[in-house]
Order: sequence, then structure tokens, then C-alpha cells
Amino acid sequence: MLSKLKMRLRALFFKSKMEEELNEEVLFHLEREAQENRARGMSPDDARSSATRSFGGIERIKEESRDLRGFRFLEEAWQDFRYGLRMLRKAPGFTLTAVLTLALGIGATTTMFSVVYNILFSPFTYREPDRISDLMIQDSENPRAGERGALSVPEFTDYLERSTVFQEVFGSIHGGVIDTSNGGAEELGVSWVTPNAFNFLGVAPLLGRGIKPADGKPGAPPVAVLRYTFWINRFGGEAGVLGKTLVLDGVSYTIIGVMPPRFTWDGPHVWIPSQLDRSDPKAATTFRWFHFRLKPGVSEREAIAELNLIAQRVAESYPQYYPKKFKVIIRTTVDRVVRGFRSVLIH
Repeated sequence: MLSKLKMRLRALFFKSKMEEELNEEVLFHLEREAQENRARGMSPDDARSSATRSFGGIERIKEESRDLRGFRFLEEAWQDFRYGLRMLRKAPGFTLTAVLTLALGIGATTTMFSVVYNILFSPFTYREPDRISDLMIQDSENPRAGERGALSVPEFTDYLERSTVFQEVFGSIHGGVIDTSNGGAEELGVSWVTPNAFNFLGVAPLLGRGIKPADGKPGAPPVAVLRYTFWINRFGGEAGVLGKTLVLDGVSYTIIGVMPPRFTWDGPHVWIPSQLDRSDPKAATTFRWFHFRLKPGVSEREAIAELNLIAQRVAESYPQYYPKKFKVIIRTTVDRVVRGFRSVLIH
């Protein structure tokens, strides 16, 4: 294959040289045949005529050699290209329309492929994304009322302590803060996450490190991890961003890491640690979405059955959060986030 490719490239860029070599080769074989004929006793003229007849015509032999070596294909392709170029020059309006149509078509196709791939096949970069689920409370009498996914810290702690189905759990909630780092006041989106969140999601930072359990302990220095787009827009992609500070709602946070482009959990500008402590005076009014993986071998049906039993006891302790009739459902994060997009794309 490499030899053929090399030969065809030579035919394209060194046509005159290749034609000269082909002519010499044909004449060499013709003269050799004529010499053999003369050795058999033929006259020079008869020997050459016989050799020419044996070859079947010099030009025919050259044409066959050109086809074999790729001369004709490349020459015709080059001729077609030049002809097309001349036609396009003669009709600039048509040329512009054709170019714009192709550009839009290619752009739309590329965009659709990217959307379909990221929504249907690879919506998240997290570790085992199909196993990440959320605990949701649904009103049995009014399903249209929606599902409650944000639970108070004491409420969820009761589920966590009484359940046997969870392999690992982390909590997160999205909100807004005022950033006064640059002397002004800008609202930023922040995701408060439990310190095990980055380990749970299994995505390594692009720079620095993620949040660790020690960052959530009482008295630990406030730290923050940046979203990739925020790092680019605010800090210009500066590698020396680690160690700098952000002043959020009056608290100074040290930047310890930057996440890669596709890591967008909760869609904030910044992630900061938040511990779950039911003894905290604000715990009863501190809500989180709780994300979990079930233990291996535990089916979703088994988990729902157990959680619904626990929910009846939990609801007695927090009646203000539960409708009269309700049920616990489990919804995977992938399904919760992209189910609407999937149905649109499929239909």
C-alpha cells in the first residue's frame, strides 16, 4: 500500500518525470524484443515491426501502465478539480451559496452529533454515572406537584442511619453568593458539597486538588475549587491561580483546584465544602440534594421498598415536609437531567 501511494503521489507531482521514465521503459522492452528478433535472423525493419506487433501498440501499453500506476485517476481528478474551480469562478453567487450551505450543513451535523453523543451516550464524565441516584419524595395524590429532592440535614440523616441499601452518599446544593474579591460586587453560583463529593464522582482536578474530608472539619480553612469556564473567564486560564483567594459573602476562600472542562456538577462557578452536622443550629433549615450509589446486589425495587418503610417514620418527625400521602422514588441523576432531551431527540 505504501509503495502504491508513493507511486501515485509521484505521478501527481512529477508527471513529466514519470512520463519520461515510462517512455524509456517501453522503448527498452521494445528494443530488447527487436534484438531477440534480429538474433533469430530477421532484418532490422522486420524485427522492429514484429516487436511492435507483439507489444500490441506502444501507446496502448503506455495507457495500461498509466492506469496501473494511477496516472489516469490522478490526472482526471486534477482535471475535474480545475474544471469545477473554473465553473465556480464563473458563477460567484452560486459559489457563495454552495459554500454557505456546506458550512451550515457541516456545522449543524457536527453540533447534532455532539449533542446526541453527550446526551444519549456520554452525558457525564463521572465515575459510574448510571449508578448515581437521588432520593425523591413524590405526592401520591398530586403527581403533578412535582418531586421533592432537597431534604433537610436531620431528615436525610435519619434515612442514612436507618437504611441498609446505601453504598456511598454525598450531598450538594446550588445557590448564589456575592463575590467582592475585586472590590466590586458580583453574584456567583456556588455548589456546597459534602467533603466526599469529588471522591464519589471520581474526576481528578485539572489543577491542584479537589475537596477532601479534612476540608469539612470544624475550624478548617475555607477552600474553593473552580469550574473550568470560570477559571478561564476570571483568571485567563492562569496556572498560578492556586493559592489565590475569593471573598464570597465576606468569607475569604483559598483556591485549591480547577476542575476539567466537562465537570459541571450543579453548574456553579465554584464548589466549596459543607459538612453534614445535625447538631448545627442551622441544620433543620439546611437542605441538600442527596446522591447515592446502592450497594452491589441491591435492586432498585428492594431499595424503594425499604426507603418507603423508613419514610413513614421520618415523616412523623418532620410532618411539615411531607404531604398526607406520599411515596419515595429513586431517580438516577442521568435520567433526571437528560430525560427531557432524550425524548425530544428520539422523537
